[in-house]
Amino acid sequence: MLDHHDTPLTTARLARKLAPHLASLTIVFLVTGASMATVPLFVSDELHFGPVLIGFISGAQFIAAIAFRIAAGRHSDRNGPKRAVLVGLALLALAGLVCWIASLIRTTEELAAAMLLVGRVLHGAAESFIIVGAQTWALAIAGPARAALVLGWAGTALFLALALGAPFGGTLYALTDFGVVAVFMTIVPLLVLGAVSLIPGSAVSPGQPLNFSTVLKRVYMQGFCIALAGLGYGVVLSFGVVLYAERGWAPTWAALTLYSAFLIIARIAIGSLPDRMGGTKAAVISLFVQVVGLLLLALSNYQLLGFLGASLAGFGYAIVYPSLGREALRQVSPENGGTALAVFSAFALLAFGVGGPLLGLLADHYGTGAIFLFAAGTSATAIIVLSLNGRAKTA
Repeated sequence: MLDHHDTPLTTARLARKLAPHLASLTIVFLVTGASMATVPLFVSDELHFGPVLIGFISGAQFIAAIAFRIAAGRHSDRNGPKRAVLVGLALLALAGLVCWIASLIRTTEELAAAMLLVGRVLHGAAESFIIVGAQTWALAIAGPARAALVLGWAGTALFLALALGAPFGGTLYALTDFGVVAVFMTIVPLLVLGAVSLIPGSAVSPGQPLNFSTVLKRVYMQGFCIALAGLGYGVVLSFGVVLYAERGWAPTWAALTLYSAFLIIARIAIGSLPDRMGGTKAAVISLFVQVVGLLLLALSNYQLLGFLGASLAGFGYAIVYPSLGREALRQVSPENGGTALAVFSAFALLAFGVGGPLLGLLADHYGTGAIFLFAAGTSATAIIVLSLNGRAKTA
């Protein structure tokens, strides 16, 4: 399903051509950022439930995103990525509507919580269809030669949207209530759905779709490595502020700000590197930079080195996902690109889901610095796996 142009587009022309797709992705994930910042507050402040239910409801979205990933990839391959995006937008609007209903019945706490749970499941399913569909659609326009660049752009758009959506949602909640936030979560996807429906879709490539197990066998190496590398991403986002606070590095939010800023800088400055030098080689180099950054965070007692560590970790991880994603897509024919992308990204999601609790347990027993050392070790393991796999192929 990944068709591409006979005449390659320049980077500037490609950016203009993909602008509507990336803008839609950004706008939609403002909703995700807003919901992440407000749903826990609604559960605790207005429904009067504790952290266990907050974690359960928030986790439902994550579990649904994993569960629907493969279905989203299959739908994109068989019906076209535009159709997958439209399905995701409809589900996202429905999720917002269900959350709005939960806000109306907030005095019946148990029923409102149940409705909210349904809304988060719908939201997770919507994310899978939108992410897989939007990325596959953009890849169909750009062609396989620009796969890493496009994956990097899409990831940056999503990352920026989440970063902007959280403060927007939090401010809106503070000024009004959760019901208004839920209306925002409903209306925005409907507006984007109307806009996306006007954009021409890409053709569905003819060919025989592979079954799930076959796709898994072909992309498991890239998936395994992104899972190992993803722990480095997760440890900074989840525990970077804690580490800075423990070591007296102020401001503590600099851990996230520096990491995010240098991730975006790398995506913009060297986003085409994997397409020019090969995904595996680019991933190995980027992972090395990430390992250095994580080691600085784990072992340094100096604030300046801590700031440098967060910056290097973000700069390094920026190219890992698009590099390995490019290689995963090369393992299958175009008509199976959506499924391959879905399977690959599911590995990353699983790493974030399993890695968070695992890192928390390790931190309880060995300290916060130790989990950054552990994440550096998993990233170094990914370097070894990729290097050995590359040698085996050339032998």
